[in-house]
Amino acid sequence: MFSDTTASGGVTYGYRVRGVAATGQCSAAPSQCVEATAVGACSAAPQFAGIGSASNAGSASCAINLGWAAALSSCGNATAYSVFRSTDPAFEPSPQNRIESQIGASNYVDSSALSGTNYNYIVRASDLTTGATDSNLVQLSARAGGPAIDGDWFSGAEQGDPNLSA
Repeated sequence: MFSDTTASGGVTYGYRVRGVAATGQCSAAPSQCVEATAVGACSAAPQFAGIGSASNAGSASCAINLGWAAALSSCGNATAYSVFRSTDPAFEPSPQNRIESQIGASNYVDSSALSGTNYNYIVRASDLTTGATDSNLVQLSARAGGPAIDGDWFSGAEQGDPNLSA
């Protein structure tokens, strides 16, 4: 007999059974899939694919636009999103590198980004009632910079250089 003691209430799970010899050889074909809905309190994290986009805002003040598809709550509760940022591409999300936590929105503008600095972002979804958080590690990076505009350019650094501006 098997008891799945980690199942979250209200969530449907699928199970298959397969017999295997103690040596690990000669396994039998798996059984048909059987589904069961767990009872009790729901404690499952939202189903979330992670950050979907990170791009230079191209605005006069440096910013990076972040976006993601909404999470699907496993427990039917509201969802909050935490945005984590680091200049280290090998970073792990933690309270020290969380720059935003917001309810329901599927985008964020990081207006604290410094021009020319490459930032790495991870977004995670949390169930507001249970506090369960998904554990995705989807990471995107972007570099902030101002808008691409034409400027005035002059020559004349050396004597005799022609002036190129009209």
